Amino acid sequence: MVSTVESVAGISERNAVSAEQMRGTSSTVEQAMNGIAAVTEQTTASAQEAAAGAEEMSAQVEEVVASSETLADMAQGLKEAVGAFRIGSGDGEKLAGASPA
Repeated sequence: MVSTVESVAGISERNAVSAEQMRGTSSTVEQAMNGIAAVTEQTTASAQEAAAGAEEMSAQVEEVVASSETLADMAQGLKEAVGAFRIGSGDGEKLAGASPA
C-alpha cells in the first residue's frame, strides 16, 4: 500500500511539473500570437495605404490624359488658325498643309 501511495505521489508530482511547463508554453504561444496579430495589423495598414496611393495615382493619370487631349485639340485649332493666314506677295501662296479659306 505504501508503494502505491508513493507511486501516486510521484505521478502527481510529475503532473504538477508538466502543468507548470504547459503554463509556460501557453504564455509563449500567447505572446507569439499577439506578435502575429500586430504584424497583421501593420501589413493591413500598409496595404490600405498602398491602395489609396494607387487610386490617387490613377486619378492623376486620368487628369494628365484629359489635359493631353485638350492640348492636342488646342494645337489642332492653332494649326488651322495659322493656316488661314496667307504668306508671300499676295499671289495666293499659303502655309504648307493649310486648307483654303
